[in-house]
Amino acid sequence: MAGTLYENQRLEGVSMRLLDKSLLEYRDKDISLKDYDVFDQIRHSVDVFEELSLKDKYDVYAFSFRVNEEYFDNKKLCYFEPLTWDYINTETEYLINESDVTEEIVEYWIARFEELEDDLARFRFADLILHFGQKLSIKLNFKYYAEQIHSSLVDIVRLKNFDYIHTLLPKVRRTVELLNKVKLKVKINEVFEVLWEHEYKHSDDDKLGTYGYCFDIFIAENKGVLNAENETKIIVWFEAKLEKKHL
Repeated sequence: MAGTLYENQRLEGVSMRLLDKSLLEYRDKDISLKDYDVFDQIRHSVDVFEELSLKDKYDVYAFSFRVNEEYFDNKKLCYFEPLTWDYINTETEYLINESDVTEEIVEYWIARFEELEDDLARFRFADLILHFGQKLSIKLNFKYYAEQIHSSLVDIVRLKNFDYIHTLLPKVRRTVELLNKVKLKVKINEVFEVLWEHEYKHSDDDKLGTYGYCFDIFIAENKGVLNAENETKIIVWFEAKLEKKHL
């Protein structure tokens, strides 16, 4: 969501950072964002990447990775993969690889995270901080960032700041994975409940929808993370769906 910080910057005419401006432009249009949209917006608004300030470059780096969805099936794979930057009149090339991320960049992301109010950006930065912070052995409060990721995801779902539910699944899987590591099952159940509520409001009974994805993520892939009430809720739904299908 567009936060007070962005509104004040716009109204007072303060020179805005490239990332903040891109996020605000999207929110003003009431467009549901994906991480790639932010990268694409920046890519098309900048002629020469090298001319950006160092801080703007580090912001762009934050959105120049995509999640490797196969990671959730095979944890030996890399979680983040590099996107490409289309340089003007040159060949397409990688902007940054995992091995290019330094401690300095991660420390910048840590400081930048505290400035951000947009839920999509906060999720992305916290995710990057945990991933690369651990790779570089930077001392982090893992539980704090896992909780921030949870909070951002819940707000994204409640505000319906996404286009289709399947585009949100990597974030849901990642959130459950991180919360499970720090044994925050109460918050895992909160994620389930906000998704369940979303489906109740927006579901199409003829389609698998959020309930089916919830069964995959919270039952099939992560046994024992739901409380008895929520587990019964999704299992009863799934059995009813199967019975209806075979009538």
